[in-house]
Amino acid sequence: MHAILRNRLYAGAFEWNGRRYLGTHQPLVSSELWERVQDVLDGRQAKNHRRAKHNFAFSGLIACGHCGCSIVGEIKKKRYIYYHCTGYKGRCDEPYVREEVLERQFSDLLGRLSFD
Repeated sequence: MHAILRNRLYAGAFEWNGRRYLGTHQPLVSSELWERVQDVLDGRQAKNHRRAKHNFAFSGLIACGHCGCSIVGEIKKKRYIYYHCTGYKGRCDEPYVREEVLERQFSDLLGRLSFD
């Protein structure tokens, strides 16, 4: 998927031997939309994440819907994984969420996707 989103061909151009050319084909997306996607992809890589002891499944993917801060994972009782708001902008009263709940919600959302 990443390679497809980075491919300039869908915006009507292509690169050959280090030079960019405009294709004669009808672009699937506008060049403005393609550039916006590149900004989003570059911005995701540019986030300065601290090296974590554990690699949680949803780290860096979710922001708090209440205050916009990052959502971080935490292990409780050496067994259960909970996610909560960092509260970086101030106290946030959103409750902790079990990883299983997030997995189910992501699965439901991804299950609605369909590709031609």
